[in-house]
Amino acid sequence: MAAFPCPVEFGCAFNELVYDRNLHDHRIDVPSTAVDGWLRHYVKARTWTIPDYDGTTRANVEIAIPSLIGTSFCTQPHIAKLLSLSPKTLQRQLAKENVRFSELLDKARQRMARQFLAESEIPVASVAGLLGYAKTPPFTAAVHRWTGWSPRQFRDRSK
Repeated sequence: MAAFPCPVEFGCAFNELVYDRNLHDHRIDVPSTAVDGWLRHYVKARTWTIPDYDGTTRANVEIAIPSLIGTSFCTQPHIAKLLSLSPKTLQRQLAKENVRFSELLDKARQRMARQFLAESEIPVASVAGLLGYAKTPPFTAAVHRWTGWSPRQFRDRSK
C-alpha cells in the first residue's frame, strides 16, 4: 500500500502497528491540531514502559497491558499465552510476586486515565472506550475511586 511503506496484512486476529519508540518526539503531520494532540496522547499512553525493568512476571505483564488495553486481547489468558505460560501458571507466578492480574490492569487503566484526562481534550466517553470500559458509568466510578473526583472534575483540576 502506498500509505504504508511496509507490509500490510488483512484478515488478522488483531490490529497492530509496530514502530520505533524514538518516533514519539516526531511531529505527526495532520491538518487538525485536535487530532494531532489526540494521537500523541494515545500513542504515548499505549507505549509506556517500565523504567526499571527487572524481568519479573509482573514487569512483563505491566508491559503487555498498555498495548492491549481497550481490546478483547487484554485478558489474563491472552497475556499468559503471549508470555508462553498457561493462565494458571501466570496466576501462580503473579501470586508469588504478591499481585493479581486485575490489580495490574487497574493500575494501568488508572495511569492511562490520569494521562488522557490531564493532558488531552479527548471526550470522557472516548477515554472510557480506549481503556476497555463498555460504558462511561463504570469508568466514572473507577476515576472517582482513584482520585475522589469525577473525570470532568479531575480534568478541570489538572489544568
